[in-house]
Amino acid sequence: DIPYKYYLPTDTLSVRDQISLDDFEEWLRGGDRTDLEKRTKLRDKVITAKGSYLHNGYREIRYWASFVPSRSVWDQLCIKEGLATDSLLSNEEWINEKIFVLHRPGIYTAVKGMPTGITVEHPSAGYSGYWSNMFIIFEDDRLSFDIGRKSIHGLTANIYKSYAKEIFNRFLQYIVKYVSGTVEPYSAEWNKEGLIDEIKSLPDLGCSVVKFGKNPKDQEASVAAIFYELIGAGYINDVEPLISGYRNKYDLYAKWNSRTVIIEFKSHLKNVVKDFDDARKVFDEMDYIVCWEVTDEDAEKLHRLSITIEPLDEVSLFSRIPMHISCCTHRLLINANVTPVYVIDLKRFLNSLR
Repeated sequence: DIPYKYYLPTDTLSVRDQISLDDFEEWLRGGDRTDLEKRTKLRDKVITAKGSYLHNGYREIRYWASFVPSRSVWDQLCIKEGLATDSLLSNEEWINEKIFVLHRPGIYTAVKGMPTGITVEHPSAGYSGYWSNMFIIFEDDRLSFDIGRKSIHGLTANIYKSYAKEIFNRFLQYIVKYVSGTVEPYSAEWNKEGLIDEIKSLPDLGCSVVKFGKNPKDQEASVAAIFYELIGAGYINDVEPLISGYRNKYDLYAKWNSRTVIIEFKSHLKNVVKDFDDARKVFDEMDYIVCWEVTDEDAEKLHRLSITIEPLDEVSLFSRIPMHISCCTHRLLINANVTPVYVIDLKRFLNSLR
C-alpha cells in the first residue's frame, strides 16, 4: 500500500540519519568550522538537495537529489523498508526482475508528478566513482513521454546530464574532503616526543641551497615546500604562484611566461597514476608535475598506462622561445596529439645548483 507521492530514499529515515545540503551550507556560514567538525556533521548521513532550473527562460525542471555515505546503504534501505531481504539481494535473477522496486543510484525522470522509470546515463566528470552513491530525479512537465518508451537520447538527455553534473559538483566539494574516510578525533595517546625522535632519525637533506632539513622522499608537502623555497630564493625565477589547491582540484595555479599553468606536487612521480585511474585528474589538464626524484619504478608504472617519460635536453643558449619552466628535467608523453606534461625532478635540480 503505497501513498500517492514520490517515494524517496530518505522517506523512512530519521532526522539524525540525513542532512540537507542547504542546511549544511547555512551551518558553515554560522561560524569558523574546523575540518573535524565538518566531517562529524556529515559522517554517516544521507545528504539531500532539491531545487529547480529554469531552462531557456521558460521550462522549469525541478530536481531532488541524494548522496549516500556508502554504496551498501542502497541495500540497507531496501531491507529496512521491507522491499527485499538479504537473500533476495544476493539472488541475481530476482534482482534483474525486481530492480524497479528497489532503491538504487541513477539519474531518473518524471513528468507531471509521474515517475517514468526512464534513466539517463551520468555525464563524464572527475571522481566518477561517486555516481554510484548518487540518486537524482528530474521532474520536467515538458518531457515528451509515451507509454512503452524506454530511453531518452539526444538534446533532452544532454539537458538532464548538464544539470546533473552541476548538482554532482555541488555535492562533490564537500563529499571528497568531509564524507570520504573516517573522523580521527584527537588522541591523548599521541606521543609528541616519540614523533620528534622519529623525525630526527630521518635522513638529512644536506643541501645548503635550501633551508629544509630533512630529505622529502616520501613527503608530498615537503616537496611543495622546497619548490616554494626555491621560488622565494630566486633559483626558480620564471614562476609566479597565484593560488594553491583552488576548489580542491589541482595543487598550484601559477603564472609562467604570461600564461596560467597548473602544477601538481607528488612525493613519487608514480603516484599520479592513481589520480589518472580514479579520473580525479586529467593528463591534458595539468602542465607540470613537481616530484622529488624520477626513478625507473616511476617509468615502469607510467609505461603501463602507455605514458612515456623522456629526459629533457639542455636548452640551447640561443633559444628565443622557452617551451617550459626553466628547471624542468623530464616530460611525459601520451601521444603525438596531446601536449606533454613537464616534470621537475627536485633532487636533480638541486644537484645542478650545488
